[in-house]
Amino acid sequence: MQGFISWLETQNADKNLRHLIKSALLNGACYTGSESSVTYLLSKGVTPDDITPFCIVEGGSVLLLRKLLKYDVIHTARADKSLLSSHPNINVLHQACLYDRKEMVTILCETYPNLVNDIDDKGMSPFYYVVAKGSYDMFNTLKKPVMKSLCRVEDEQHKCESEAGNVELSLQLCELYPTLITAVTNEGLTILHNSCGNGHSELSLQLCELYPTLTTAVTNDGLTILHLSCSNGHRELSLQLCELYPTLTTAVTNEGLTTLHNSCGNGHRSLVLQLCELYPTLTTAVTNEGETILHYSCSNGHKELCLQLCELYPTLTTVVTEEGYNCLHAIARFTSDVDLFTECERHVKQYVEKTGGKYDITTMLTTNGSSVLDMAQINSENKSMYLHLVQLFAKK
Repeated sequence: MQGFISWLETQNADKNLRHLIKSALLNGACYTGSESSVTYLLSKGVTPDDITPFCIVEGGSVLLLRKLLKYDVIHTARADKSLLSSHPNINVLHQACLYDRKEMVTILCETYPNLVNDIDDKGMSPFYYVVAKGSYDMFNTLKKPVMKSLCRVEDEQHKCESEAGNVELSLQLCELYPTLITAVTNEGLTILHNSCGNGHSELSLQLCELYPTLTTAVTNDGLTILHLSCSNGHRELSLQLCELYPTLTTAVTNEGLTTLHNSCGNGHRSLVLQLCELYPTLTTAVTNEGETILHYSCSNGHKELCLQLCELYPTLTTVVTEEGYNCLHAIARFTSDVDLFTECERHVKQYVEKTGGKYDITTMLTTNGSSVLDMAQINSENKSMYLHLVQLFAKK
């Protein structure tokens, strides 16, 4: 490194070009965590740019971050995106949270507390990044500089750090700094939505207790915290939320989706069956388009769950949507699982005949006159299902 820099200085190259080369070397050394190279380059007058702090965070050297504090660059530096996130316009604290650099987060919060309030171009503060990763320790680290700003004397500072005073100050935090705790993303997600969607039980329940208004918040699509928890199959957290906030169990999205629809659509069998048992009225709920939980499970090809729902709730097998789709139409249209179709058809046939009807698959038509064969033909990649139904219809 020293030999190259000495050689570079002797070259009759453009001054700006030499500067760019030195800056690239500095950032490269920061990225690899080479403390000796960084120290040497800084001693030669190479100055950090806006990229340097992000390289240091990626490299993970706390010593280099402390060196950089001497330069007036961290608090204004922004990056278009990170290797770990496509969110544009992030600050250095965002980056440290993404890389789970706990000591760096502490240093940055103590030195530049204003970064805690900062948001990226998607409206996310560092709080969102920490919640998404489920880091309870870093969440508390981010909260400290904001809480300190609320404290005016030493005794109040002790209260800040106590369990008893934490709730009071947190409620003040909601009121005085709504952009931190009650802020929403462009999609309407709060930090509690993010936490529940990622299944971080401890952090989610802490947020629920501290900021109760967040428990009723819905996204632009009408998703509650329970919808997101159920959608991602976080069984323990979902059941705790059901118990603590029973009104969430009956909430529906803008499209009329219940939490059970969300869970069924993603095939979370254990959670689905427990929700069905605890809240039986949800088993008959339909969306704005008339889709049942069986429709959702079938459309996404969750075979084991579909068959259990057929056995437990046979009436669902003949329910049709506003467009006249039954569960077989859904399977034929959206999946290529012939075994699922065959097993589900057996349940449909049994229920139709048990209730005094005559089963004929060729006459099961949607409101626009489409059969299950027509449904299979819509999907060009669904050749196995289409060929199976062609043979089945030929026998009728």
